[in-house]
Amino acid sequence: MLKCKLDNPYTSNWHHQGDYSARGYLFFNNRLYEGADLLDLMKEWSSQSDFVAAVRQANGSFALVKHTADSVWAAVDRLRTIPLFYSHDGDDFFLSDDARWLQEQVNATSWDAAAANEFLFTGYVTGPDTLYPGIKQLQAGEALFAQNASAGVQVRTERYYRYLHHDYFVEPRAELTERMDAMLLAVARRLVRSVAGRPLLVPLSGGYDSRLLVLLLKRLGYDNVICFSYGKPGNRESLISEQVASLLGYRWEFVPYSNDQWYQWYRSPQARQYIRYAENAVSVAHIQDWPAVWVLKQEGRVPADSVFVPGHSADFLAGSHIPPSFNTSASVGTRKLIDAILDRHYSLQVWSRKHAGMRRQFARRILRLVADIPHHTAAEAANAFESWDWQERQAKFICNSVRVYEFWGYDWRLPFWDAEMMEFWERVPLEHRIAKAYFYDAYVDRLLCEVGGHCAGLPAGDYPGRATTRLAANARKALSRTPLYHAARSINWLFRRALWRRQYESHPLCFYGVMSACQFKKLYRGKNNINAFLAWDRVAGVLGLCGQQIDHG
Repeated sequence: MLKCKLDNPYTSNWHHQGDYSARGYLFFNNRLYEGADLLDLMKEWSSQSDFVAAVRQANGSFALVKHTADSVWAAVDRLRTIPLFYSHDGDDFFLSDDARWLQEQVNATSWDAAAANEFLFTGYVTGPDTLYPGIKQLQAGEALFAQNASAGVQVRTERYYRYLHHDYFVEPRAELTERMDAMLLAVARRLVRSVAGRPLLVPLSGGYDSRLLVLLLKRLGYDNVICFSYGKPGNRESLISEQVASLLGYRWEFVPYSNDQWYQWYRSPQARQYIRYAENAVSVAHIQDWPAVWVLKQEGRVPADSVFVPGHSADFLAGSHIPPSFNTSASVGTRKLIDAILDRHYSLQVWSRKHAGMRRQFARRILRLVADIPHHTAAEAANAFESWDWQERQAKFICNSVRVYEFWGYDWRLPFWDAEMMEFWERVPLEHRIAKAYFYDAYVDRLLCEVGGHCAGLPAGDYPGRATTRLAANARKALSRTPLYHAARSINWLFRRALWRRQYESHPLCFYGVMSACQFKKLYRGKNNINAFLAWDRVAGVLGLCGQQIDHG
């Protein structure tokens, strides 16, 4: 039996016609397809090889399914922006955009222990797995084919795309900057074409990515733009955001946050519904701008046909995640690569000696995903590191943030994951990516001068205390490898206890208001990442919410 269900209750924009279903949009041979036009395009792909060749060429955010009595073809885009899940057991095959529906079909009531542990440390589940054994997800850049056969349903997947660096540009920096400029203009023009004049809502932070986005829109003369920010009134990011919007003449909206508001928001029925929808058995729900969009909608401050356009994830493509130790002359190798991924991405919880076995387990999961990518030289290791980041953190967590806009009934775009953008950065040499400030950041600063008339530059947004926390984390890591380990842990404990109230009350986004001050004092481990608490709450109900309102499965 082959059964598909593509009608997640919070997603109403699937299009169906006969055997074909599609959601999203794409450019194919420089023509925009969505809705009925996209379904008609799919009908031209008569074989599995045609289907794979077409989605490889497609540029956009989409999920495509062809379902007949005897077969299912499915594909997600290069970033898995519209997730699909499947389960296969002998004669039965199920496909859906809702992992919870699959749980009901296969009676999956308990979590996979390894996946749950990984979820605690990363906030998401890697590879094709989910929190439930037997329920899989299509990975970024993957197609699936299921076929009825005499021996039962036969299922295979095919990765039609992976983010890998190759065929590096050789021109000098000035010429490469011109090439980047032309590419970014093409990306912005496709964004403008795809929204057909609708209002664009840009969550404008103090950083470079959203700044680049509004600069490109202004450069193209697109004026139907509303910028917004949120958090504690007067926070540094919002002040920079307001300044950039003012320079460009764009309307700017602000939504104030407080700890008390977060406590109420997090316990609302809407939050319970959103977390259930956004997590989808894979990722911690993104909550950063969830209440901001709610308030903007409630107060009628944004048009109903708005398209939300976050700046994800130009800085990643530009090289901001590459470990500094992967300098251009370094020899890296497997152990250093895996340690770098563990240290950066498996970092939501505090590591201790009792986690040694878990760390080895995670290392094996990482190796399974990068073993086929050479990683001995610095350029190779950076390639493997970024490929892992692309298909795991970026696809599973960062870009899953668009579920916020869907939940509140809005469309969205992710212009910096345009295929031309990805293919450009695939060819940028390591020396320009590891020195991001001298290539990508310098370009954005120059554009701010040319378009906004502000040639002094603006600082990138940063949270107070972030540098201090990063230095403390590095010191703890260094000490953990010496006989002073236990002393360092004691010092860290005292340091944490002394500063807990400051962290609880001063965070610029007031995140920690999801819990009481008493809970925070008890649970705080010297980390400033709200996702650690959200993952912990999902697995163990430590905030006293999940066990009451969110089904653990």
